[in-house]
Amino acid sequence: MIQQEKQVQYGSSTIGYSIIKSRRVKTSEIIVDSDKILVRVPFNKPASEIHEIVKKKANWIIKKQLEYKRLNPQIIKTTF
Repeated sequence: MIQQEKQVQYGSSTIGYSIIKSRRVKTSEIIVDSDKILVRVPFNKPASEIHEIVKKKANWIIKKQLEYKRLNPQIIKTTF
């Protein structure tokens, strides 16, 4: 398994993502969290194809990150 850090420019936003290459994976997968993006791809997929996948899905990625931030409000610790 190989992990790399990359970025894509989408409008005025920069989307940073981590690539995980694995021999066991047969299809590409984008995992979006509120603060990070993982792209899991087959071991033999070239970096240019991965970059294009993320670029095509950039709008969806930004919407999902905003959705996560809206639905998961920050936990406020109570003080006594």
